[in-house]
Amino acid sequence: MAAAFRGGKGTLAERMVSALEAGEQASKGARRGGASRSAAVTVVAALPTNTPWEGRLLDLRVESSDAPLKELKGLLKVEEAYGHAASGEEMLSRGEVERGGREFSKAMSLAPRSSELKLWFALGMLRQGGFKTGEPALRSAVGRGQDVKALLRELAARGIIDGRRERQPDAREA
Repeated sequence: MAAAFRGGKGTLAERMVSALEAGEQASKGARRGGASRSAAVTVVAALPTNTPWEGRLLDLRVESSDAPLKELKGLLKVEEAYGHAASGEEMLSRGEVERGGREFSKAMSLAPRSSELKLWFALGMLRQGGFKTGEPALRSAVGRGQDVKALLRELAARGIIDGRRERQPDAREA
């Protein structure tokens, strides 16, 4: 397990899961009750905090599964995807459309079935006036047959997007 951790690549959490996989392989199910049914990884900040939840950087758990380590690795990918999405959203909010789009692209490649990530990308593009990219992304996020115009009106009514903007492409789409 130590060799897998030290020789592993990726984040601390990914290396920890590699160590768990090595332990699983080494034991070959020689535990009470057979194969593992659960797995977890928790990463905390190096500096102590006043409350336990403030220092918790990552806490992922699979409570009951036939393949808990495989599922835990999948959760790590989703966690990474949301990290890229958060960076992309921040960049889009600053008007860095190209860089923000690249971050969202990374996010969606890590979690391709996540319609939520597509939705956040679409909304970010629409907020920046990127209708040429935002509207197809919105359609992809909500699915075919959905009334996208009605959804856009609802988002504008709730203040999530600015419904007063005229639908004219900006210089980035020209």
